[in-house]
Amino acid sequence: MIVVDVSVFVDSLFSSNPDRYQKAIGFLKAVDGMPLYAPRIFRVELIAVARRLGFKGKRQELLGIVEKLNLVEEHGIISVTEYVADQIHPRAVDAYYIATAIITNSILVANDKLMVKNARKAGIEASYLLEEYDVLLNRVKG
Repeated sequence: MIVVDVSVFVDSLFSSNPDRYQKAIGFLKAVDGMPLYAPRIFRVELIAVARRLGFKGKRQELLGIVEKLNLVEEHGIISVTEYVADQIHPRAVDAYYIATAIITNSILVANDKLMVKNARKAGIEASYLLEEYDVLLNRVKG
């Protein structure tokens, strides 16, 4: 299973960098139909980042992509999130993604190098999509 950070979706929707865009789109196509997980806070983070980047459309249009994800409710991961925060000291929102990967026994995929580093400190298999794209695609296809 795979936990996907919002950074991958943001790059697939808004990136002006062709490499980031192509890798995000390529990854999302490769995992289409596979179970993808994210913490419920993904919704809030997606809205906030999209608005900062100038998205003017309706919120419901933006949240349509969330339907592809299995969102893990906060009450289901909060104790693990607190443990991750205590042991690893990541950014608070990153603790949610790391905890989601722990409880779903998933690979964490992000375009956020610090999140990947902290996930690995927590003993989670994590992939920094921008630098490990080919390895990750071979892993999820195999």
